[in-house]
Amino acid sequence: MLILDISIWTIRNISVLKHLTNLDLSRNAITGPLPPELGSLNQLIFLNLSHNKLTGTMPAEMSGLFNLRVLNLSYNILHGCLKSWIGALTHLQRIDLGYNQLEGSLPMELTRLGGLEYLHVPHNQVFDTFY
Repeated sequence: MLILDISIWTIRNISVLKHLTNLDLSRNAITGPLPPELGSLNQLIFLNLSHNKLTGTMPAEMSGLFNLRVLNLSYNILHGCLKSWIGALTHLQRIDLGYNQLEGSLPMELTRLGGLEYLHVPHNQVFDTFY
């Protein structure tokens, strides 16, 4: 078992964990933007960064998370719109982006996610139509 001491660690150091499959850093008061380095974790299946203070947009590099099945970024301060690269994450089953500051229409590329069982985007300015 590997124990990771994150007391002096930053989320930007995450790219060294190439074989990581599950990452839950929810409720850790993490601030700042989502680092593009997250996209290098291509073995990741489960990502939960909910209930933090993450800001900015979701970086396009996250399209590298092609094995991801669960994405939870709810209860942050993310803004912008959901981008078309989300369609590259074809294994996604659950997406929770609720309680952010996202806006715009849902991208048509969401229809590529044939295994998607749960899409949760309340308390944003997201339209329920595809563009």
